[in-house]
Amino acid sequence: MLINGTPTNVASGTKTLTASATNYISVSQAGVVSVGTTRLANECPLYSIVTGTATVTTYTDEREPKAMARFFAGSATQAMADANQTITQAMSLCETLVTTGALTATRNLVVPLRRATWIVRNDCTGGSIQVIGATGTGITIATLKTAIVSCDGTNVVRITADV
Repeated sequence: MLINGTPTNVASGTKTLTASATNYISVSQAGVVSVGTTRLANECPLYSIVTGTATVTTYTDEREPKAMARFFAGSATQAMADANQTITQAMSLCETLVTTGALTATRNLVVPLRRATWIVRNDCTGGSIQVIGATGTGITIATLKTAIVSCDGTNVVRITADV
């Protein structure tokens, strides 16, 4: 899978299932495999497994290729560290950019000046994110909001309002 635009292998492992329940196995954008008795938000489903008191009674393979491609083709996470940050070229190839961290002011997420469109999710607390190139103009996304933005090679413009 792609993690921040870099092809990465997710290691095989063993997970403990809850007895007499439906268990949901999923993988995060960071490549971490989880199991729980409820579906985890923002994770890609792998399997649902129904267990009895001591055995697995049924399982369903939920690895739908198109859904996984949309989920992984492109999610990159940038920790803002309360400072302006420049994404890598590999990250810029991703479809979705997610910012994280606690901010004290609006901070710049600097993207390459090339023709591209991104879904940008500002998961930071305390401040907005301005998506901008090294030169030109940019747009600001409010705290805990998502917007689709596009770069025309010179400026970053807004395609959708914050949602």
